[in-house]
Amino acid sequence: MGQYEKLVYEWKSNAPLHYDFHGDPEDTSSYPKGYFESYANGTADAAKGKVTIPYKGSHGWYWKNTSSKDITITLTTKGNYNIIGVIQ
Repeated sequence: MGQYEKLVYEWKSNAPLHYDFHGDPEDTSSYPKGYFESYANGTADAAKGKVTIPYKGSHGWYWKNTSSKDITITLTTKGNYNIIGVIQ
């Protein structure tokens, strides 16, 4: 996403998950090594919100399933961005 782009999001899951919605700047020379910024984090089975992206870079979610069952996550977004896929 580009700097100052707006993103509206909503995600839901069928069980509580630990989540972290965060961004990594594209211009790593302007930030300390390994820098990222969390926009929202916690444990829930759903979250929604709006964010103005502070810098150009990759922005997305980390979810951690601490249960013993399979989880389904449904993510809906609205904004101007390119999908880069799953990063593990």
